[in-house]
Amino acid sequence: MPVGIAVRGGDAGGDVLISQDPTGGAGAWTVDHVDPDVGGAPVALSSISCPTVSQCVAVDDLGNVFSSGDPSGGPTAWRASRVGAALFTSVSCGSPHLCVIVDGRGEAIASTDPTGASSWTARQIDGTNPVSAISCASFRSCPAARLASVWRHLCAAAALAICSSSGSP
Repeated sequence: MPVGIAVRGGDAGGDVLISQDPTGGAGAWTVDHVDPDVGGAPVALSSISCPTVSQCVAVDDLGNVFSSGDPSGGPTAWRASRVGAALFTSVSCGSPHLCVIVDGRGEAIASTDPTGASSWTARQIDGTNPVSAISCASFRSCPAARLASVWRHLCAAAALAICSSSGSP
């Protein structure tokens, strides 16, 4: 099972880097290209989150979600789903049953079944202000950051209506 997973975006586009020894230098990392080029131009993965060593969710800059139940299983172990239309800037999975994506249009897109393409629900959380990062530590708390570094706490249960009042799906 991998213990280190990262994404490479920009001109390199669409790569997931995986390592059993993340401090072992460049030779300890393998590269899998999971995000296809669109129209001949590379697509950039922008974020990845792994709530367990056997489940990862990555997002790209075109609104696609890539999920895997075997992240070290090579490119074919990743499933692509078109979820949104905006630049996805960050994803965080507080558990295997909650992943939240934020985007460049001030939306949070959440799922309690992150490997299911139709299970994502979008809600406006910050007008049209781009949200640059999110980190979900649990079902109840997902702090998100605007580009201007103004922190905004997003309770998945209240803002996204994906949990019961007890905080579980």
